Amino acid sequence: MGALIATLALHVTRWLHAGGTGYVAAMTAYSAGSLTGGFVAQRIARRTGRVRALLLGGAVQTGSLLLIGSVGHLSALIAGMLLLGAMNMVWNVNQVTLMQQRSPAAMVGRVSSAFRTASTSGAPLGALLGGVAARVYGLNGPAFLAAVLFTPAVTALIPARRPDVPVVAREDSVASAPPAW
Repeated sequence: MGALIATLALHVTRWLHAGGTGYVAAMTAYSAGSLTGGFVAQRIARRTGRVRALLLGGAVQTGSLLLIGSVGHLSALIAGMLLLGAMNMVWNVNQVTLMQQRSPAAMVGRVSSAFRTASTSGAPLGALLGGVAARVYGLNGPAFLAAVLFTPAVTALIPARRPDVPVVAREDSVASAPPAW
């Protein structure tokens, strides 16, 4: 994500030729999507289970990144940023909840701290990779790079689609309740 965010202004202003107004529209869409995702994250987890919610969030984020990188139109960027923001919240809410549920009570603070440190300290490297991708592959390259980097994380969750694979500890009412399809 650092790769995309670091080069988003260039993506909007130079590749899409949408200027500052286009950048504001893209970031507003991302913010609106994030707020929406925060409201629906728990509902999605109740319907699908937490790991399946991660799978959905990651798959939609990957698709959004591919849309952002491949369609050279501001409306596609806005739609992609809206979905990206929403599913980023679905991903984050369920990922943090799983981390907290799976960590021993005495270690939750340390595990959370290590997790946050690892995830935020990677942002500068992502920004650097985004700059390299933009230089080598063009201004839409960082969106494709982010999609490529999401793919292994999402792929690792595919076995969770099967109902016989235990995905969360039994005391999690969200995961143990049958899906309400």
